[in-house]
Formats: sequence, C-alpha cells, structure tokens
Amino acid sequence: MRLRMTKYTIIIEKGEGNRSAYYPDLPGVVAAAKTEDGAVELMKDVIEFHLGGLKKDRLPIPELTISAKSVKMPYSADTCVFGQELTAFHMAKSGPDI
Repeated sequence: MRLRMTKYTIIIEKGEGNRSAYYPDLPGVVAAAKTEDGAVELMKDVIEFHLGGLKKDRLPIPELTISAKSVKMPYSADTCVFGQELTAFHMAKSGPDI
C-alpha cells in the first residue's frame, strides 16, 4: 500500500537553549529539543501519534489551513523603518496579504 505524503507547516521558535515547535492546526501538538532538527523530528512523531489517535477514535482529521511565507523587508539596526506601521498592522483585525 502506497502512502500519500502530506506537508504539515510547523512553527519553530528559538528559546533559551532549545527550539520548540508546534502545529497550529492541531492544538496541543508541540515538541521541544536542543536543536531545530531535533524539534522537527519530534514533531513528525507527535503529529503521527496525534493523527493515529484521531483515526483510532474515528474523529475527523482537521483540514490543513496553515501556510507560511518569508518576506524581505528593509531593516537597519540603527533605524527601524517599520515605525508606527508595524503597530498599526498588529492592531488591525484584517488587512491585505503581505
């Protein structure tokens, strides 16, 4: 039986001495390790375990809704060119895609 591969976009955050990761479409699915690679490997295991539990309990697998993009922005350590626009962006409830 050939398995279909699905891409899950995980978020990785740098902590003091470790990396933590989570997958927003599966609340509570988190992992932490000393390295980013370690956190990614743990997340693979945690996602597989969680999805297996959902399948066992005959619960639906959540739809994939997360995507991520990197954007280039002009930035200087001497002068923050974002200024008040950044505050306004964070406070906005909706707005154009970046």
